[in-house]
Amino acid sequence: TKKQYDNFSTINKYIHSFIHHPIIFFNIIPFVYFCGLQRFVYVIKKIKYNQKINSSLFVIFMNHLLNNLLIYILCKVLLYYDIFVLFFTSYHISSILGFLLFFNQQHEDSDIRNLEKTSLRL
Repeated sequence: TKKQYDNFSTINKYIHSFIHHPIIFFNIIPFVYFCGLQRFVYVIKKIKYNQKINSSLFVIFMNHLLNNLLIYILCKVLLYYDIFVLFFTSYHISSILGFLLFFNQQHEDSDIRNLEKTSLRL
């Protein structure tokens, strides 16, 4: 909120405005999230929430290893046929659109919840 932002230090305000710049927030962060973080998310979740996930760590690790290996092979094939740039561009655009839709949905849901809380007080 605005009140929280006003309480930030100067460095935190700079970091916040840098991360929320449209080029960073809707272009680089989706790429890092979908291409980087999603490669290992379930391994981390299994380690953190061991009892809640039924699959063993070995099965999760092997699935990730196989998935990453096949992605590597796909990239090599795409490079061989000189269509990697087209594939990467379409993947990047689709991850940006997915991130925008998710971001928009989260803010719309919170706006609706805030509106319902306000209308209940009236």
